[in-house]
Amino acid sequence: MVTGGTAGIGRASVRCLAHRGWDIGVIARDQDRLAATVAEVEHLGRRALGVSADVADPRALDDAAERIETELGPVVVWVNNAFTGAIAFFDAVTAEEFERITAVTYLGYVNGTRAALARMAPRNRGTIIQVGSALAFRGIPLQAAYCGAKHAIAGFTNHEVRDPRSWAHGPQPRTARRRTGPCGGRLGSQRGRPRGSSREGLGGR
Repeated sequence: MVTGGTAGIGRASVRCLAHRGWDIGVIARDQDRLAATVAEVEHLGRRALGVSADVADPRALDDAAERIETELGPVVVWVNNAFTGAIAFFDAVTAEEFERITAVTYLGYVNGTRAALARMAPRNRGTIIQVGSALAFRGIPLQAAYCGAKHAIAGFTNHEVRDPRSWAHGPQPRTARRRTGPCGGRLGSQRGRPRGSSREGLGGR
């Protein structure tokens, strides 16, 4: 499962997974891009299902996950990637725009993690990948809302892999963050040895 999987890093993740033999559920909003992404996966010989949903809406995201599981099978790997942003000075971004960026970029990851855990924990199997950013560690001008959201994702993820109460009713899926942008590099797994994009690192099928 890849959120925001129709462009950029999300589309590249979908393509990589398909090349490695995975069937893929793609969640995004644009129907034309969803159709093109699904067609690309099918051209590579794998099954895909694109579902239009807003990651800021937890109910819609959960419904999308349920539909994808029904048609493609249990979710083993969930990639949180969807985001939005605005390149502008802070005082030029309206309160509504700031809230929307936060809802999609930060709460979209929270909602995705919740939907993934609801399915993975009872099965004692699964991997959640949080696509990160160098801006989670160092802010830059003109992207106040996006930088804030990425910092929040880092804090949320660190909490989830360290708070035993979060796992009181199930096992701990491997949760990984990947840093992108000018700094590059791999942060690796929060638990155990560093993991790359091998099948083992992605959690099996």
